[in-house]
Amino acid sequence: MIFGDLNHLEIEKKIYPAAIVKALEFLKNTDFNVLENGTYEIQGNEIFAKIFETETAVLDERRPETHGKFIDIQYSLDGKEIVGFARKTGEQKINENLLENDDNIFYENDIRDEIYLKMNPGTFAIFFPYDVHRPACNLEKNEKIRKVVVKVSVNCM
Repeated sequence: MIFGDLNHLEIEKKIYPAAIVKALEFLKNTDFNVLENGTYEIQGNEIFAKIFETETAVLDERRPETHGKFIDIQYSLDGKEIVGFARKTGEQKINENLLENDDNIFYENDIRDEIYLKMNPGTFAIFFPYDVHRPACNLEKNEKIRKVVVKVSVNCM
């Protein structure tokens, strides 16, 4: 997992793989105020962005998840959320395995050693396939958020 903001991209992009840099540059150089919610191609089906709105909920109402084929770069546009994070250890209990068709594995809520990232507009978190993450959790109350999730195929790495 990598947590940051785009303010230091010019310096930090020297240490990121090219596919991650391409995704972060898309986030930095795109005016999301003029884009509607939807899916946007960045590099074919290997790198693409999903822009959407949702409402945060209490932690127990959000399912932790991992992915197998894609890295998630979650970027906050509007509103505040908490994203839970834990390393995939094999001890997490699978609730629903949709890896084959939807690239999602959902876990039971009792994630040991979960930490919480405060996502404000302009921050991003990069979750790799071995990172369990639980997005769209409340900071203080339920609130509407708008965010971008850039999907980067692990084949690009």
